[in-house]
Amino acid sequence: MITERAIGQLMTKWHDQDKRIAAYKEAVISDAYAHDLIIKACDVGVCGNRSIPPVLHEWREPRYDAFEGRNVWSLFNAFTEALKGNLVELPRRTEALHGLLDSYVGLN
Repeated sequence: MITERAIGQLMTKWHDQDKRIAAYKEAVISDAYAHDLIIKACDVGVCGNRSIPPVLHEWREPRYDAFEGRNVWSLFNAFTEALKGNLVELPRRTEALHGLLDSYVGLN
């Protein structure tokens, strides 16, 4: 019974993640608004001020062709590329980033 419930919750999370990624890929974003969201990300604890230049660099010149689109998915990946390394903070930062970007694409 507990295992079935856990599997059901996991399946729901995967479905929600699929919807989130699709919404991020569909949501076009301008440079000006991306810059605004990067600052807001600092405000909500996604990253510190020192992380702004690396995130901007990944936004402006993504290291992977798949992230060249000017959409929220590309911005999300700019953050994840720039913030790699601190595994302790990663879950909290990712949750805060999803909260910020979900609001932008209308998932909240």
